[in-house]
Amino acid sequence: QAAGEHQQAAEAYHGLLQTRASEPGWWIGLALSLEALNKPEQAKTAYQNVFKIPQLSPVLADFVSQRLAQLGG
Repeated sequence: QAAGEHQQAAEAYHGLLQTRASEPGWWIGLALSLEALNKPEQAKTAYQNVFKIPQLSPVLADFVSQRLAQLGG
């Protein structure tokens, strides 16, 4: 992802989330890559999944809320 390989990053995050969907960083990484790939609806869904994770840190919740607001969701 850091190298700008957003398609590969999105595929990698998707695979990781198949094994453990309770990792908020992976959902956020997926969402950021989907944003970079100009897939805002899919990014919104990924961000919204972060809120399904119990005991989400306030910092991550704030970040995700900001991203959703920017995406119009």
